[in-house]
Amino acid sequence: MGKKRVATEATRKALLDAFCLIARDKPIEKITILEITKKAGYNRCTFYQYFKDVYDLLDYIENIVLSQIKENFEKNISRDDFIRTFFNAFTRIQQERGEYFNLLLSPANHSHFTEKLMTNVMPIFMKQFRLSEKNPKAEYLASIYFATVVTAISRWIYNDRNLPLKEFSEMLGNVLSQGVLTEIKFYEK
Repeated sequence: MGKKRVATEATRKALLDAFCLIARDKPIEKITILEITKKAGYNRCTFYQYFKDVYDLLDYIENIVLSQIKENFEKNISRDDFIRTFFNAFTRIQQERGEYFNLLLSPANHSHFTEKLMTNVMPIFMKQFRLSEKNPKAEYLASIYFATVVTAISRWIYNDRNLPLKEFSEMLGNVLSQGVLTEIKFYEK
């Protein structure tokens, strides 16, 4: 039984990895199952044992990353250092699941992923800061926070991580704790 499970996971991973490689250069809506299976070294029947279609495979990747972020977030959340906790969850996933993360935060996908992320993590945020989910202002503030973080990380990935991780995370932390206008003043000519 153990060998079969290992083989199953290896097959699924091969399909996921092939999809991520293809998605680097091609929009998801143009990726075919034949391309994925050919790159992974399997046939179409094997693909259908794991996924209904390309979007089901993408959903699977999203759920892996979301569950890891949520789990990491719940374990390490601290009201006093919320920014670091949130960013550490992202960077840990980046290190463990870089290809999946890059795919989800690519310009073509990041808005869809951001929405799913906010749906999954916002209740934790609201609870941690004792914010009422019925208060529209609290919901907007949480949305601004998440959109800022995800958009900044997406841009950083898109720019091939042109700042070291530590420098980028410090800048993002400063923006979130002190406001973007305060941080911008450091870079004015």
